[in-house]
Amino acid sequence: MRKIPKLLLILFIAAMTLPASFAAYAMVSSTSGQSSKATLSPLDSSALDVINADSIVISKQVLDNIKQSDPGNYERNVTLYKKLLIELNVHDKFKQEIERLVAANHKLPNLLIAYEFLYQSYGQISELEPMVVNKESGEKWSVIFYDYAKSRPVFAPRAFDSSYLEQLMQTPNLTTDDIMIADRVSFTIGKPFEEIISDRLKSISWKAANAGLGILYSADKLPRVQITAEQLDKYTASRKLTEDQVAQAFVIANKAGKSADSVIEHIKAGYSEEAILAQAYSEKYE
Repeated sequence: MRKIPKLLLILFIAAMTLPASFAAYAMVSSTSGQSSKATLSPLDSSALDVINADSIVISKQVLDNIKQSDPGNYERNVTLYKKLLIELNVHDKFKQEIERLVAANHKLPNLLIAYEFLYQSYGQISELEPMVVNKESGEKWSVIFYDYAKSRPVFAPRAFDSSYLEQLMQTPNLTTDDIMIADRVSFTIGKPFEEIISDRLKSISWKAANAGLGILYSADKLPRVQITAEQLDKYTASRKLTEDQVAQAFVIANKAGKSADSVIEHIKAGYSEEAILAQAYSEKYE
């Protein structure tokens, strides 16, 4: 049986303690030629059930509902909807729920903003409508996101026994990303980790496995964030931010689709992660 080096196990266990939804953040030399910008897709393009533009079908009734809701921004809203379906690899059952809510006179931009936030939070489809109802009742996105985050326990990675972890890492067709995603899903819904792993091995992808659990997250590979030693020195020099805060800023930047510089400035100004994401998603979809 192939033996996994202890160093690999140590590195993997260390990665389990990093910000939820991100596999790792690596400190790399500035001479390595690697960019400090997070330039990754939330999708695993090798998955067999990835959405592409040609596969998207939106009924005339749904398109009419979108147009009636906001005639002046009809084309933009449809384009953004299709983009979300592709970028977040939305399962058809979740697409149907979005379109049911559009037919129920909920605004499409609100649905897209809430969906992306829930996706990044390993949220469930059942949480989409209540979140949008709160928004359309006059609540601000920053408050909605903050209340949502505070209502859920902070993710705590499982303390794996090293022998069990080694066994998992030698399982055919199971990756370290699968183990970390399963850990987060298990934590989110309270289902035993072993059952989540079993579900994944029986499914074509996390998209399929998570759809059965009502979880929006669909990627098979977790994002990676790389930070150079020079960047850490730059952002911690003023002592306003710790290394952990800088790492978290890069994670938030990736979720928000913003530059690390802009996110760090927001953090220095006292913005919470939820406020930053609320602003970013509002700019993106409204």
